[in-house]
Amino acid sequence: MEKINKQELQQLINIFDTIIEATEHFQTLIRDRQLDKSVFVFSSIVDGMTMLDQTIKQIENDQLTRDKANVDAAILLIAKELENQQATKVLEIIQFNLLPTLKKIHQFFIESNSHESSKITIGVYLDHVNPRKVYPEARIDALVDEAKKQNCDIYFFLLKMLTLKKEKSWLNTLKIISGLKKSVIFRQLSITSLQPNEFASL
Repeated sequence: MEKINKQELQQLINIFDTIIEATEHFQTLIRDRQLDKSVFVFSSIVDGMTMLDQTIKQIENDQLTRDKANVDAAILLIAKELENQQATKVLEIIQFNLLPTLKKIHQFFIESNSHESSKITIGVYLDHVNPRKVYPEARIDALVDEAKKQNCDIYFFLLKMLTLKKEKSWLNTLKIISGLKKSVIFRQLSITSLQPNEFASL
């Protein structure tokens, strides 16, 4: 799966919330035989799914791609049955195909978002020099490879890069590593209890 950030995942979840809500409204209109009104709602569903084509392709997940293809097929079937004014057939496609698949895709993004939120960050440090400058290259490569396998972020840093930030909350004081491309927050660590080369992790 191609990397997408937490904000993008949340946007996808929100979009699918809206599409599912629209589909349920569409289902109600069809059930009430309001075919004229239902066409406008159906059109918005089609537009929403079309807008997501490129994003879903970029994610490169086989199951997600199959589910999107099933949604597209269901939409085509519904369009055909709407033309023939076959409300019962449309309701069957919505109930047994379109809505369950939309909810499955929605759940995929929720789980991906939850996984992203629980990602662990690992810090590797020494007192006076960045470990990348003194560790053997093979060891650095092994640490980075293992972090990738475990879906962790890994940072190498000097202790002097640590700055303290007081937070008034039930959490421990946070240590923030500054001087990096982005701030990385660790729970409070007892630096004296850790030996050089050990991991400082969440």
